[in-house]
Amino acid sequence: NKFKVLLVDSKTFPRKKACSGILVSEGKDFFGQDLDDSIFIDPKELDLEYLDINNNKKKFVTKNFYNTSRFELDQFLLKKINLKKHVTFLQNAKVVGFTSAADKKHEVVVCESKGVIKPIITKYLVGCDGALSTIRRKFFKKEIPFYVGIQELIKVERKIDKAYFIFDNEITDFYSWIIPKGDFVEVGSLLDPFNSKLKFNLFKN
Repeated sequence: NKFKVLLVDSKTFPRKKACSGILVSEGKDFFGQDLDDSIFIDPKELDLEYLDINNNKKKFVTKNFYNTSRFELDQFLLKKINLKKHVTFLQNAKVVGFTSAADKKHEVVVCESKGVIKPIITKYLVGCDGALSTIRRKFFKKEIPFYVGIQELIKVERKIDKAYFIFDNEITDFYSWIIPKGDFVEVGSLLDPFNSKLKFNLFKN
C-alpha cells in the first residue's frame, strides 16, 4: 500500500471479447491459490502444437497453460482491484501523451475521458496499453508493422484438447491460432490489412 495506483482502460467493463484468456506459468505463479475456479473453461490446462504448413512440420510442446474465460477472468481481476483501497480504475479513458515534470522525478500524464482532458502527476508510469501503445511509441522510435487482428468464437461438435499455433504464408507472415473454449473454439490470426477478411475466411475454411 505504499503507492497510489491509477489504472486506465479504453473500454467499459464488464465487456465481452474473443480472447485467448490463457494464463502462462508466470501468471499462475503470481495469483497462486487466489485463482477462482469460476474463471476456468474446459479444458482447464492446455498444451500447444505448432503446425508449420509451409514446411509440412509439426511440433508438440507441453505447456500446461491455464485456459480461462476472458469475461470471467476480467471479473476476477476487477474483484481484486476493488479490494485495493489505493487503486483507482478509470474506464472509458486513454493516455494521449506524457512528459517528464520539471523535477525529473515525476511524469505528467495526459488522459482523455468522455471528451475531457486531465493531467495526472505520477512517479511511475507502466504501459500495458496494447498494440498501439502511446507509451511504447514515445520511448522507442522503431516503426512496427501494422496487422489486423481478427478472432471469432465458433461452436463445434468435436472438441479438441490442445491449442494450435499455425504458420501458413498463404494466410499471413505472422501466425494464426485455434484455442478450445468449452463448446467453442477461438479461431484467430494477425493479418495484413489488405484483404484481411478474405484471408481470415480462407484460414477458417
